[in-house]
Amino acid sequence: MSARRGGPSRLAFGPQRLAFLFLISALPTGLGLALLTPIGQVADEPAHIARADGLLDGQILGRRLLFINPDTGSPFPYAGVLVSEPILQASLAELVLGPAAPVPAERLRDARAIRWNGRIERDICSNTVPYFPSFYLSGAAGIALAHVLGGSPLQALYAGRIGMLATYLAMGAAALTLAASGGPILFVLLSLPMTLSLGASFNQDGQLIAAAALAAALLTRDPQRNPKAPLLALVLLALVACSKPPYGLLLLAAATPLAVPGLWHRLGRVLLASLAPLAWTAVMLRVSLVPFHRPFYHPGPLWPGSRSVLMQGTSPVDNLRVLLARPSEFVLLPVRFLAHEWLDQIHSAIGVLGWLTIVLPWWQYLGWMLAAIAAAAATLFSVGTGEARAWRGGDAAFVVLLVIASVWAMEISIYLSWTEVGAATITGPVGRYYLPIAPFLVFLLPPLGLRLDQRFGTAGVAGFLLTLPCIAMAAIDIFYLPHLVGKIFHLN
Repeated sequence: MSARRGGPSRLAFGPQRLAFLFLISALPTGLGLALLTPIGQVADEPAHIARADGLLDGQILGRRLLFINPDTGSPFPYAGVLVSEPILQASLAELVLGPAAPVPAERLRDARAIRWNGRIERDICSNTVPYFPSFYLSGAAGIALAHVLGGSPLQALYAGRIGMLATYLAMGAAALTLAASGGPILFVLLSLPMTLSLGASFNQDGQLIAAAALAAALLTRDPQRNPKAPLLALVLLALVACSKPPYGLLLLAAATPLAVPGLWHRLGRVLLASLAPLAWTAVMLRVSLVPFHRPFYHPGPLWPGSRSVLMQGTSPVDNLRVLLARPSEFVLLPVRFLAHEWLDQIHSAIGVLGWLTIVLPWWQYLGWMLAAIAAAAATLFSVGTGEARAWRGGDAAFVVLLVIASVWAMEISIYLSWTEVGAATITGPVGRYYLPIAPFLVFLLPPLGLRLDQRFGTAGVAGFLLTLPCIAMAAIDIFYLPHLVGKIFHLN
């Protein structure tokens, strides 16, 4: 396959420079977030900590058990793992429920006083048990290393966060180094406040975003000159799909370019890579996937049966029955959701931190939205590198379909698994769930810089200027985000 050729000297911010700028901005910002955000004050972090620590005791699959509702006496299934009791205590010791607020001094003292005792306790973490363990390994390693070195359980959790951040930064820097086109878009995605906050925590969504960005970067390279790049991308996307099966549709991006001989061979590799997430999902269905507990409720307006029945939790089977009874809702539910929630989803993708309780100031949202637009324009003005695959409209259209289908699959899966039965709207999607799909937008924009430079001679300058807003916002956040988190949780 022929690639669009352009000299590296024409790139004001080449891959290595972007990777370097990412590291010198994301490292101090990420460390500030990791160390100043109290343990547990990132969305679902205690459950992610349980998943990571459980790996140290060989809890790879988790286990399904029955929980007796103390209010009703009725049994309800849940999934959990065995966790070190001190780690479990430390994961909750600094957590203040409700609006983000300073941790009381006595709770800080109690958290620091927790000591190792060798006891193991089963923790309910039904939402994280099904996730494939690969993206928790660096967090588990940080916990184990701190324990060996004599750190307290609380210190071990902060060490685990740093381990997760190191993996996030490594994948992000590799993505920017290897991206043959679309580097500014990946830079924005990897530097967003939301993404960095996740990357500096035990929440594996940060790792998923970085892995998807690295996979997309590998696929921007000419597969004839880089035959191993699509294989590595498939491995990364398979790992992502093991944790979040709806993202598995992105595996098909590795089948491009569609018009080049060998399509059936590439599709065969995609099929082979998809076996791992399919097998893991099958195991989870057997071992640990459970409905989520809810207070008793009557089914919603889309329920095809009697609405007088009482439901105790979510039910994928019952919500699938809803959709089969009203096939149009397969399309209408996601469309209605995005029509009403699109602005909130953009805001939370840029950054609503903590347990969706820390809203950033307006200028942060405006600045990052402008930076994203400028990054897209910078991609148009770029010439790519000598390793870039040729841009083809058919491939871009195919990736557009994959992005749309992945968004649809993610939203429908949340309706099935998380939304109350028969509800007329989807409950649960937040901006960070769209971010692992976003890296594939780099395939939509053709690098026109060489053609524009030949005609106007200004593409290099335009690309340089359009990349500056991305770098400026990342530089501002080196100081602003740690200051914001410190002010909320420590200085008031």
